[in-house]
Amino acid sequence: MKKIALLALSSVMVTMSATAAAERPLGRNPSCEAGPGIREALDEAYGKDDGTLTSTQLSERRLARLRDLREENPDDLFVHLWYQTAWKRAPNADLEPLIAEYRLRLDKRPDDPLSRYLLASVLIGRETKEATEILEQVLLQKPDLARAHLALVKIVQMPAYRDKAKALAHLKNFIDLCSSTLDAFDYIRAVDEPEFLATGARKLRAMLRVRKDSDSLAYYA
Repeated sequence: MKKIALLALSSVMVTMSATAAAERPLGRNPSCEAGPGIREALDEAYGKDDGTLTSTQLSERRLARLRDLREENPDDLFVHLWYQTAWKRAPNADLEPLIAEYRLRLDKRPDDPLSRYLLASVLIGRETKEATEILEQVLLQKPDLARAHLALVKIVQMPAYRDKAKALAHLKNFIDLCSSTLDAFDYIRAVDEPEFLATGARKLRAMLRVRKDSDSLAYYA
């Protein structure tokens, strides 16, 4: 069922991207996907589990490498997101120090939309109401920060914040900004609109035909 829905959404992505292309200035939106070179550096820093380390050792080394990469790329959104994910997945993860890191960053850059977004990202699931308010502020300031739209889709899927209309609106905005990014498919369950889920299997096949990265391979399953 998920596969059918994912394939269907691709037709909407293509239709919307045609409109977006006419309105959007040329150039890659840096909040859609990690840029060339950064993704390779992230894969290397994250590393693989070869079974020789305990989960704690693996997590500590992974975080250390990602922390170094973050220091080298302090304003790269995806380096921060991978660092946050590695922290959250660590054994017995304590999120308070992580939240404190990003509150401190925002204190130093109170008008920076990226710093606001990064704090909201670590607050989701813990201080979700605050995260929602921050994300809404971010989009007022920088409506093309695509990941803020996707973060709000994630929030309005939660039982306490469920809002299918908002999910649809923000998912459409993300697709409009990031028409060739596959991450939108992960949030398809937030949408319940037949027109939006129109048939489009061949469109996704076309997209996957030109993508051979590890992210795209997951959609063949």
